Amino acid sequence: MASGGWSTADTVETIAAVAEVLAAGFTATMAWMTRRLARETKAMATGTKELAHQTRDMAAATNDMATETKRVAESSEREATATETLVDEARQDRSLSWSPYLTRTVIHHVPNAVGNPLGLNEKITLTNLGKGQALRCYYFACEPENTTLWCYATHPGLTGDQSVELVAVAQSGMTPMHLLQMVPHDDGRVDAPFAALFCEDVFGNRIRFLPGRTGREIWRPGEAPVPDWAVAPLVWS
Repeated sequence: MASGGWSTADTVETIAAVAEVLAAGFTATMAWMTRRLARETKAMATGTKELAHQTRDMAAATNDMATETKRVAESSEREATATETLVDEARQDRSLSWSPYLTRTVIHHVPNAVGNPLGLNEKITLTNLGKGQALRCYYFACEPENTTLWCYATHPGLTGDQSVELVAVAQSGMTPMHLLQMVPHDDGRVDAPFAALFCEDVFGNRIRFLPGRTGREIWRPGEAPVPDWAVAPLVWS
Protein backbone atom coordinates (compact mmCIF):
# COMPACT_ATOMS: atom_id res chain seq x y z
CA MET A 1 0.00 0.00 0.00
CA ALA A 2 1.27 3.57 -0.74
CA SER A 3 2.42 5.75 2.11
CA GLY A 4 -0.60 7.31 3.98
CA GLY A 5 -3.15 4.91 2.43
CA TRP A 6 -4.97 1.58 3.34
CA SER A 7 -3.60 -1.58 2.06
CA THR A 8 -5.61 -4.67 1.39
CA ALA A 9 -4.15 -6.29 4.49
CA ASP A 10 -5.32 -3.38 6.64
CA THR A 11 -8.84 -3.74 5.29
CA VAL A 12 -8.93 -7.46 5.93
CA GLU A 13 -7.58 -6.92 9.41
CA THR A 14 -10.19 -4.26 10.14
CA ILE A 15 -13.04 -6.44 8.86
CA ALA A 16 -11.77 -9.34 10.95
CA ALA A 17 -11.68 -7.14 14.05
CA VAL A 18 -15.19 -5.83 13.45
CA ALA A 19 -16.44 -9.37 12.87
CA GLU A 20 -14.78 -10.47 16.07
CA VAL A 21 -16.44 -7.64 17.99
CA LEU A 22 -19.82 -8.42 16.42
CA ALA A 23 -19.43 -12.11 17.17
CA ALA A 24 -18.50 -11.36 20.74
CA GLY A 25 -21.51 -9.06 21.08
CA PHE A 26 -23.80 -11.64 19.50
CA THR A 27 -22.44 -14.35 21.75
CA ALA A 28 -22.87 -12.14 24.81
CA THR A 29 -26.40 -11.27 23.71
CA MET A 30 -27.31 -14.93 23.13
CA ALA A 31 -25.80 -15.87 26.48
CA TRP A 32 -27.86 -13.16 28.20
CA MET A 33 -31.01 -14.24 26.40
CA THR A 34 -30.30 -17.87 27.24
CA ARG A 35 -29.82 -17.00 30.91
CA ARG A 36 -33.02 -14.92 30.88
CA LEU A 37 -34.95 -17.70 29.15
CA ALA A 38 -33.57 -20.15 31.69
CA ARG A 39 -34.67 -17.89 34.55
CA GLU A 40 -38.12 -17.45 32.99
CA THR A 41 -38.37 -21.19 32.35
CA LYS A 42 -37.40 -21.86 35.97
CA ALA A 43 -39.91 -19.30 37.16
CA MET A 44 -42.57 -20.87 34.94
CA ALA A 45 -41.70 -24.30 36.26
CA THR A 46 -41.91 -22.97 39.79
CA GLY A 47 -45.27 -21.37 38.99
CA THR A 48 -46.50 -24.58 37.38
CA LYS A 49 -45.39 -26.52 40.43
CA GLU A 50 -47.13 -24.02 42.71
CA LEU A 51 -50.23 -24.21 40.53
CA ALA A 52 -50.09 -27.98 40.78
CA HIS A 53 -49.89 -27.70 44.57
CA GLN A 54 -52.79 -25.25 44.60
CA THR A 55 -54.80 -27.51 42.28
CA ARG A 56 -54.09 -30.46 44.55
CA ASP A 57 -55.09 -28.42 47.59
CA MET A 58 -58.24 -27.26 45.78
CA ALA A 59 -59.05 -30.85 44.82
CA ALA A 60 -58.60 -31.92 48.43
CA ALA A 61 -60.78 -29.04 49.61
CA THR A 62 -63.39 -29.93 46.98
CA ASN A 63 -63.31 -33.54 48.12
CA ASP A 64 -63.68 -32.42 51.73
CA MET A 65 -66.55 -30.16 50.71
CA ALA A 66 -68.21 -33.01 48.80
CA THR A 67 -67.82 -35.28 51.82
CA GLU A 68 -69.26 -32.61 54.10
CA THR A 69 -72.09 -31.94 51.66
CA LYS A 70 -72.88 -35.66 51.56
CA ARG A 71 -72.78 -35.81 55.36
CA VAL A 72 -75.08 -32.80 55.62
CA ALA A 73 -77.43 -34.30 53.03
CA GLU A 74 -77.55 -37.61 54.88
CA SER A 75 -78.10 -35.80 58.16
CA SER A 76 -80.86 -33.72 56.58
CA GLU A 77 -82.46 -36.86 55.17
CA ARG A 78 -82.38 -38.50 58.61
CA GLU A 79 -83.85 -35.36 60.16
CA ALA A 80 -86.54 -35.23 57.48
CA THR A 81 -87.39 -38.90 58.09
CA ALA A 82 -87.51 -38.31 61.84
CA THR A 83 -89.68 -35.22 61.35
CA GLU A 84 -92.01 -37.14 59.03
CA THR A 85 -92.25 -39.90 61.61
CA LEU A 86 -93.08 -37.37 64.33
CA VAL A 87 -95.69 -35.76 62.08
CA ASP A 88 -97.22 -39.17 61.32
CA GLU A 89 -97.27 -40.03 65.01
CA ALA A 90 -98.81 -36.65 65.87
CA ARG A 91 -101.37 -37.08 63.09
CA GLN A 92 -102.17 -40.60 64.27
CA ASP A 93 -102.40 -39.42 67.87
CA ARG A 94 -104.71 -36.59 66.83
CA SER A 95 -106.74 -39.02 64.72
CA LEU A 96 -107.11 -41.39 67.67
CA SER A 97 -107.94 -38.50 69.99
CA TRP A 98 -110.74 -37.29 67.72
CA SER A 99 -111.85 -40.57 66.20
CA PRO A 100 -115.05 -42.43 67.12
CA TYR A 101 -115.40 -46.21 67.17
CA LEU A 102 -118.92 -47.61 66.99
CA THR A 103 -120.06 -51.04 68.16
CA ARG A 104 -123.48 -52.52 68.59
CA THR A 105 -124.91 -55.20 70.83
CA VAL A 106 -128.20 -56.82 69.85
CA ILE A 107 -130.40 -56.98 72.93
CA HIS A 108 -133.22 -58.90 71.28
CA HIS A 109 -135.53 -58.96 68.29
CA VAL A 110 -138.92 -57.37 68.71
CA PRO A 111 -142.06 -57.99 66.64
CA ASN A 112 -142.55 -55.48 63.86
CA ALA A 113 -145.73 -53.60 63.10
CA VAL A 114 -147.19 -56.38 60.97
CA GLY A 115 -146.25 -59.15 63.36
CA ASN A 116 -143.46 -60.55 61.21
CA PRO A 117 -142.53 -63.88 62.83
CA LEU A 118 -138.89 -63.31 62.02
CA GLY A 119 -138.99 -60.31 64.33
CA LEU A 120 -136.70 -58.25 62.09
CA ASN A 121 -136.97 -55.23 64.33
CA GLU A 122 -133.88 -55.20 66.52
CA LYS A 123 -133.36 -53.56 69.86
CA ILE A 124 -129.68 -52.70 70.12
CA THR A 125 -127.21 -50.88 72.29
CA LEU A 126 -125.14 -48.50 70.18
CA THR A 127 -121.82 -47.57 71.83
CA ASN A 128 -119.04 -45.19 70.88
CA LEU A 129 -115.83 -46.69 72.26
CA GLY A 130 -113.66 -43.97 70.74
CA LYS A 131 -112.56 -40.66 72.21
CA GLY A 132 -114.02 -38.48 69.49
CA GLN A 133 -117.65 -37.69 68.74
CA ALA A 134 -119.61 -39.98 66.42
CA LEU A 135 -121.98 -37.82 64.38
CA ARG A 136 -124.87 -38.90 62.10
CA CYS A 137 -124.83 -42.44 63.40
CA TYR A 138 -126.58 -45.05 61.26
CA TYR A 139 -127.11 -48.75 61.92
CA PHE A 140 -128.13 -51.20 59.20
CA ALA A 141 -128.84 -54.96 59.36
CA CYS A 142 -130.47 -57.48 57.07
CA GLU A 143 -131.67 -61.08 57.13
CA PRO A 144 -129.15 -63.39 55.45
CA GLU A 145 -131.91 -65.68 54.16
CA ASN A 146 -134.22 -62.97 52.83
CA THR A 147 -133.05 -60.16 50.56
CA THR A 148 -136.20 -58.08 51.18
CA LEU A 149 -136.04 -57.91 54.99
CA TRP A 150 -133.84 -55.35 56.59
CA CYS A 151 -133.87 -52.71 59.32
CA TYR A 152 -132.09 -49.54 60.33
CA ALA A 153 -131.78 -47.05 63.16
CA THR A 154 -130.27 -43.58 63.37
CA HIS A 155 -128.94 -41.31 66.08
CA PRO A 156 -127.66 -37.72 65.75
CA GLY A 157 -124.48 -38.28 67.71
CA LEU A 158 -122.60 -39.95 70.55
CA THR A 159 -119.72 -38.57 72.60
CA GLY A 160 -116.79 -40.75 73.60
CA ASP A 161 -117.74 -43.78 75.74
CA GLN A 162 -121.43 -42.97 75.40
CA SER A 163 -124.10 -45.64 74.78
CA VAL A 164 -127.74 -45.47 73.76
CA GLU A 165 -130.49 -48.03 73.21
CA LEU A 166 -132.21 -47.94 69.82
CA VAL A 167 -134.79 -49.94 67.93
CA ALA A 168 -133.84 -50.72 64.34
CA VAL A 169 -137.13 -50.53 62.48
CA ALA A 170 -138.06 -53.20 59.94
CA GLN A 171 -138.20 -52.13 56.30
CA SER A 172 -139.54 -53.70 53.13
CA GLY A 173 -138.19 -53.77 49.61
CA MET A 174 -134.85 -54.91 48.25
CA THR A 175 -132.01 -54.83 50.74
CA PRO A 176 -129.50 -52.04 49.95
CA MET A 177 -126.54 -54.41 49.76
CA HIS A 178 -124.25 -51.67 48.46
CA LEU A 179 -124.01 -50.56 52.09
CA LEU A 180 -122.22 -53.82 52.86
CA GLN A 181 -119.96 -54.28 49.82
CA MET A 182 -117.79 -57.37 49.76
CA VAL A 183 -114.90 -57.04 52.19
CA PRO A 184 -112.19 -59.73 52.73
CA HIS A 185 -111.75 -61.26 56.17
CA ASP A 186 -108.32 -61.26 57.78
CA ASP A 187 -107.87 -64.89 56.65
CA GLY A 188 -108.69 -64.02 53.03
CA ARG A 189 -112.27 -65.29 52.92
CA VAL A 190 -114.66 -62.98 51.14
CA ASP A 191 -118.33 -62.67 51.96
CA ALA A 192 -120.84 -59.95 52.74
CA PRO A 193 -121.53 -59.10 56.37
CA PHE A 194 -125.12 -58.69 57.48
CA ALA A 195 -124.76 -55.53 59.52
CA ALA A 196 -122.89 -52.23 59.30
CA LEU A 197 -122.52 -49.05 61.32
CA PHE A 198 -121.75 -45.62 59.92
CA CYS A 199 -120.88 -42.21 61.32
CA GLU A 200 -118.96 -39.01 60.68
CA ASP A 201 -116.16 -37.62 62.83
CA VAL A 202 -115.80 -33.93 63.71
CA PHE A 203 -113.68 -33.38 60.56
CA GLY A 204 -116.40 -34.60 58.23
CA ASN A 205 -114.70 -37.93 57.46
CA ARG A 206 -117.16 -40.77 56.90
CA ILE A 207 -116.48 -44.05 58.66
CA ARG A 208 -117.88 -47.56 58.26
CA PHE A 209 -117.66 -50.35 60.85
CA LEU A 210 -118.53 -53.95 60.09
CA PRO A 211 -119.38 -56.01 63.19
CA GLY A 212 -117.14 -59.06 63.39
CA ARG A 213 -114.41 -57.41 61.32
CA THR A 214 -111.33 -55.70 62.71
CA GLY A 215 -110.57 -52.08 62.03
CA ARG A 216 -112.69 -49.55 60.21
CA GLU A 217 -112.93 -47.91 56.81
CA ILE A 218 -112.52 -44.15 56.47
CA TRP A 219 -113.41 -42.03 53.46
CA ARG A 220 -112.16 -38.45 53.52
CA PRO A 221 -113.93 -35.86 51.36
CA GLY A 222 -112.06 -35.39 48.09
CA GLU A 223 -110.47 -38.84 48.08
CA ALA A 224 -110.83 -41.08 45.05
CA PRO A 225 -112.19 -43.58 44.36
CA VAL A 226 -115.35 -42.94 46.34
CA PRO A 227 -116.90 -46.12 47.81
CA ASP A 228 -120.64 -46.54 47.35
CA TRP A 229 -121.34 -46.62 51.08
CA ALA A 230 -119.67 -43.21 51.59
CA VAL A 231 -122.23 -41.40 49.42
CA ALA A 232 -125.33 -43.58 49.89
CA PRO A 233 -128.34 -41.23 50.24
CA LEU A 234 -130.00 -43.73 52.56
CA VAL A 235 -127.25 -43.11 55.15
CA TRP A 236 -126.13 -39.54 54.55
CA SER A 237 -129.24 -37.69 53.36
